[in-house]
Amino acid sequence: MQVEKRRSLRTSLLTELYLYHFANTGLPKQLDIRTIEADPERHLAYHYLMERDFVRVKHYDRVLSDFKITAFGIDVVEKNEV
Repeated sequence: MQVEKRRSLRTSLLTELYLYHFANTGLPKQLDIRTIEADPERHLAYHYLMERDFVRVKHYDRVLSDFKITAFGIDVVEKNEV
């Protein structure tokens, strides 16, 4: 995958969590970890977002995890700095 496509994927994932956050009164988005791990680029994109402290993840089991955008991630989306 090209650099620009990777950047676009990260932006898309973070924006999706941003929109979910405000549509659901700040609740985390529950995702199936198997779906994420099945796509290496998506998996790496989420790891990047976690390492940059844009997203926090809470694992419940081997299947479901809560993904929540951080205040820093919200600022980044709103400033269009992703």
